[in-house]
Amino acid sequence: MFFYLSGTTFFTLGLGDVVPLNALGRALVVTEVGTGIIFLAMIIGYLPLLEQAYAQPEVGIQLLESRAGSPKSAVHLLRRFGRPESAEVLAAVLQEAERWAAELSQSHIAHPVLAYYRSQHLGQSWLLSLTTLLDGCALLIVSRKGVPSRQARATFRMAVRVAADLAGILSCPYCEATERLSPEDFPRLRAALESSGLVLPGGTETEAGLKKLRECYEPYVLALSAWLLVPLPAWIPTVEENKDEPDFLTFADFG
Repeated sequence: MFFYLSGTTFFTLGLGDVVPLNALGRALVVTEVGTGIIFLAMIIGYLPLLEQAYAQPEVGIQLLESRAGSPKSAVHLLRRFGRPESAEVLAAVLQEAERWAAELSQSHIAHPVLAYYRSQHLGQSWLLSLTTLLDGCALLIVSRKGVPSRQARATFRMAVRVAADLAGILSCPYCEATERLSPEDFPRLRAALESSGLVLPGGTETEAGLKKLRECYEPYVLALSAWLLVPLPAWIPTVEENKDEPDFLTFADFG
């Protein structure tokens, strides 16, 4: 009987065939009516808002995959847009990515639960996209390559802030740093980039500069990776990941 009274009250049905007999019961009924109204308002209003906040960053993730390959990689991104004739296109891509990172920060800080949502496709994640952007911007900054390098600095600052904020919001435990790019792999990275038209300056200064930039964000993305169980993209794509990527095409070729 009490369960029936609670159900008709909570869902605001209000049949009136069972009523409380004392003041305490009436107070509980009024409280439960208010709770039911709030519950229904959340179902109608909050869940669609949460879905919209989830869907908006997903558009940027999809766009980055079409530009940075699948699996995503900074080398793939620069293979497609690293040539001198694609400089303006690359700057536009990075500018769009800067806005995407800002929107990601806004939605995930306002609704931290969104950080745990998985993308609709395998191998995609906001963390993978964010790390790919950071890797690519770091390479452009150390290359000192004109317009894309200037935009890369702005995108890099925004993306680092997003990684730090989200690691703090999720209270990710500190993760021991792992070497994503060892000194032995640096020559291979240079060779992979040179084949796409992006030449890193020689000498230890470039390697030291890249390491310094990596120290700005890798502790955060490594902590997020361990917390969310999402593996980070590799600095140097394997042959299997790279064999189907057309190195000579850019979006400019499609008008």
